[in-house]
Amino acid sequence: MENNLSKIYEFYRNNALLITKIKRAEELYRRQLHGSGGALFTEITNDLTGLEQFPEYLDKQAFQNSFLRIASSVNSEDFVMLADSLNSFIYEVMLPIQQALFADLSDYISDIYDSVNTLGNGLISIEESAIGHPTLLYRSCKNRYLCSTEDPMLEAFLLAKENFTPEADAYNIWGMGLGYHVYALYQ
Repeated sequence: MENNLSKIYEFYRNNALLITKIKRAEELYRRQLHGSGGALFTEITNDLTGLEQFPEYLDKQAFQNSFLRIASSVNSEDFVMLADSLNSFIYEVMLPIQQALFADLSDYISDIYDSVNTLGNGLISIEESAIGHPTLLYRSCKNRYLCSTEDPMLEAFLLAKENFTPEADAYNIWGMGLGYHVYALYQ
Protein backbone atom coordinates (compact mmCIF):
# COMPACT_ATOMS: atom_id res chain seq x y z
CA MET A 1 0.00 0.00 0.00
CA GLU A 2 2.86 2.42 0.88
CA ASN A 3 4.43 1.88 -2.56
CA ASN A 4 1.11 2.63 -4.28
CA LEU A 5 0.67 5.79 -2.18
CA SER A 6 4.13 6.99 -3.15
CA LYS A 7 3.26 6.44 -6.84
CA ILE A 8 0.00 8.36 -6.43
CA TYR A 9 1.92 11.11 -4.59
CA GLU A 10 4.42 11.31 -7.47
CA PHE A 11 1.49 11.54 -9.91
CA TYR A 12 0.03 14.36 -7.76
CA ARG A 13 3.34 16.27 -7.81
CA ASN A 14 3.76 15.77 -11.58
CA ASN A 15 0.24 17.08 -12.16
CA ALA A 16 1.06 20.18 -10.11
CA LEU A 17 4.07 20.76 -12.39
CA LEU A 18 1.87 20.20 -15.44
CA ILE A 19 -0.67 22.77 -14.20
CA THR A 20 2.13 25.30 -13.82
CA LYS A 21 3.36 24.48 -17.32
CA ILE A 22 -0.16 24.99 -18.72
CA LYS A 23 -0.39 28.35 -16.92
CA ARG A 24 2.96 29.36 -18.39
CA ALA A 25 1.80 28.42 -21.92
CA GLU A 26 -1.42 30.34 -21.38
CA GLU A 27 0.60 33.40 -20.36
CA LEU A 28 2.84 33.09 -23.42
CA TYR A 29 -0.17 32.95 -25.74
CA ARG A 30 -1.73 35.95 -23.98
CA ARG A 31 1.52 37.87 -24.55
CA GLN A 32 1.33 36.79 -28.23
CA LEU A 33 4.55 34.80 -27.98
CA HIS A 34 3.12 32.04 -30.16
CA GLY A 35 6.43 30.33 -30.94
CA SER A 36 7.38 29.95 -27.27
CA GLY A 37 3.80 29.03 -26.39
CA GLY A 38 3.79 26.41 -29.13
CA ALA A 39 7.01 24.82 -27.89
CA LEU A 40 5.63 24.62 -24.37
CA PHE A 41 2.29 23.38 -25.70
CA THR A 42 4.11 20.48 -27.39
CA GLU A 43 5.67 19.55 -24.05
CA ILE A 44 2.25 19.74 -22.40
CA THR A 45 0.62 17.41 -24.92
CA ASN A 46 3.43 14.91 -24.31
CA ASP A 47 2.99 15.24 -20.54
CA LEU A 48 -0.77 14.65 -20.79
CA THR A 49 -0.10 11.00 -21.57
CA GLY A 50 0.79 10.67 -17.86
CA LEU A 51 -2.91 11.12 -17.03
CA GLU A 52 -3.46 7.57 -18.28
CA GLN A 53 -1.42 6.29 -15.32
CA PHE A 54 -4.37 6.64 -12.92
CA PRO A 55 -7.51 6.79 -15.10
CA GLU A 56 -9.82 6.59 -12.08
CA TYR A 57 -8.99 10.24 -11.30
CA LEU A 58 -9.75 11.52 -14.79
CA ASP A 59 -13.19 12.75 -15.82
CA LYS A 60 -12.99 11.47 -19.39
CA GLN A 61 -15.94 13.54 -20.62
CA ALA A 62 -14.51 16.79 -19.21
CA PHE A 63 -11.12 15.91 -20.70
CA GLN A 64 -12.61 15.20 -24.12
CA ASN A 65 -14.70 18.39 -24.15
CA SER A 66 -11.77 20.56 -23.04
CA PHE A 67 -9.35 18.94 -25.42
CA LEU A 68 -11.75 19.38 -28.36
CA ARG A 69 -11.89 23.14 -27.59
CA ILE A 70 -8.08 23.23 -27.43
CA ALA A 71 -7.73 21.28 -30.70
CA SER A 72 -10.25 23.56 -32.42
CA SER A 73 -8.28 26.61 -31.25
CA VAL A 74 -5.01 25.13 -32.51
CA ASN A 75 -6.51 24.14 -35.88
CA SER A 76 -7.97 27.60 -36.44
CA GLU A 77 -4.81 29.29 -35.10
CA ASP A 78 -6.98 31.26 -32.67
CA PHE A 79 -4.38 31.85 -29.98
CA VAL A 80 -6.65 34.04 -27.85
CA MET A 81 -9.14 31.17 -27.68
CA LEU A 82 -6.29 28.73 -27.08
CA ALA A 83 -5.19 30.69 -23.99
CA ASP A 84 -8.79 30.68 -22.73
CA SER A 85 -9.15 26.97 -23.50
CA LEU A 86 -5.95 26.15 -21.61
CA ASN A 87 -7.25 28.09 -18.62
CA SER A 88 -10.55 26.18 -18.77
CA PHE A 89 -8.65 22.91 -19.03
CA ILE A 90 -6.96 23.67 -15.71
CA TYR A 91 -10.27 24.29 -13.93
CA GLU A 92 -12.35 21.61 -15.64
CA VAL A 93 -9.82 18.76 -15.78
CA MET A 94 -6.61 19.29 -13.87
CA LEU A 95 -7.80 20.83 -10.59
CA PRO A 96 -10.53 18.21 -10.07
CA ILE A 97 -7.83 15.54 -10.49
CA GLN A 98 -5.66 17.31 -7.91
CA GLN A 99 -8.56 17.64 -5.47
CA ALA A 100 -9.41 13.93 -5.75
CA LEU A 101 -5.77 12.97 -5.37
CA PHE A 102 -5.36 15.22 -2.34
CA ALA A 103 -8.42 13.67 -0.71
CA ASP A 104 -6.87 10.22 -1.12
CA LEU A 105 -3.40 11.40 -0.07
CA SER A 106 -4.24 13.77 2.80
CA ASP A 107 -3.05 11.39 5.55
CA TYR A 108 0.07 10.47 3.57
CA ILE A 109 0.92 14.14 2.94
CA SER A 110 0.24 15.01 6.59
CA ASP A 111 2.70 12.34 7.71
CA ILE A 112 5.39 13.79 5.43
CA TYR A 113 4.78 17.37 6.54
CA ASP A 114 4.42 16.58 10.24
CA SER A 115 8.05 15.54 10.48
CA VAL A 116 9.16 18.79 8.80
CA ASN A 117 6.77 20.87 10.87
CA THR A 118 8.14 19.29 14.06
CA LEU A 119 11.64 20.39 13.11
CA GLY A 120 10.34 23.93 12.70
CA ASN A 121 9.33 24.08 16.38
CA GLY A 122 5.97 25.56 15.47
CA LEU A 123 7.56 28.54 13.70
CA ILE A 124 7.63 26.99 10.25
CA SER A 125 5.10 24.71 8.66
CA ILE A 126 4.61 23.27 5.20
CA GLU A 127 1.17 23.31 3.63
CA GLU A 128 -0.27 22.47 0.24
CA SER A 129 -0.86 25.24 -2.26
CA ALA A 130 -4.09 25.36 -4.24
CA ILE A 131 -2.66 23.28 -7.09
CA GLY A 132 -0.51 20.87 -5.11
CA HIS A 133 2.92 22.43 -4.70
CA PRO A 134 4.12 22.66 -1.10
CA THR A 135 4.20 26.16 0.37
CA LEU A 136 5.90 27.45 3.48
CA LEU A 137 4.29 29.38 6.34
CA TYR A 138 6.42 31.29 8.86
CA ARG A 139 4.62 31.87 12.14
CA SER A 140 5.96 34.85 14.04
CA CYS A 141 3.99 37.81 15.42
CA LYS A 142 2.13 37.61 12.12
CA ASN A 143 1.80 34.60 9.88
CA ARG A 144 3.69 35.11 6.62
CA TYR A 145 3.84 32.82 3.63
CA LEU A 146 7.27 32.50 2.08
CA CYS A 147 5.83 30.90 -1.07
CA SER A 148 2.59 31.50 -2.95
CA THR A 149 -0.46 29.65 -1.64
CA GLU A 150 -1.82 29.43 -5.21
CA ASP A 151 1.08 28.35 -7.43
CA PRO A 152 4.57 28.92 -5.98
CA MET A 153 6.22 27.42 -9.04
CA LEU A 154 4.55 29.91 -11.38
CA GLU A 155 5.48 32.73 -9.00
CA ALA A 156 9.09 31.56 -9.19
CA PHE A 157 9.00 31.48 -13.01
CA LEU A 158 7.73 35.06 -13.04
CA LEU A 159 10.55 36.09 -10.69
CA ALA A 160 13.15 34.23 -12.75
CA LYS A 161 11.85 35.74 -15.99
CA GLU A 162 12.21 39.19 -14.47
CA ASN A 163 15.78 38.56 -13.32
CA PHE A 164 17.21 36.27 -16.00
CA THR A 165 19.94 37.78 -18.15
CA PRO A 166 21.37 35.57 -20.93
CA GLU A 167 24.71 37.38 -20.70
CA ALA A 168 25.22 36.41 -17.04
CA ASP A 169 27.78 33.70 -16.33
CA ALA A 170 26.59 33.10 -12.78
CA TYR A 171 23.94 34.17 -10.30
CA ASN A 172 24.01 34.71 -6.57
CA ILE A 173 20.75 33.35 -5.27
CA TRP A 174 19.34 34.01 -1.84
CA GLY A 175 15.97 33.82 -0.25
CA MET A 176 13.79 31.82 2.00
CA GLY A 177 11.30 29.29 0.87
CA LEU A 178 11.44 25.93 -0.79
CA GLY A 179 13.82 26.69 -3.66
CA TYR A 180 11.26 27.25 -6.41
CA HIS A 181 13.20 30.33 -7.57
CA VAL A 182 16.36 28.22 -8.00
CA TYR A 183 14.51 25.62 -10.10
CA ALA A 184 12.83 28.31 -12.21
CA LEU A 185 16.05 30.16 -12.86
CA TYR A 186 17.70 26.89 -13.88
CA GLN A 187 14.88 26.22 -16.33
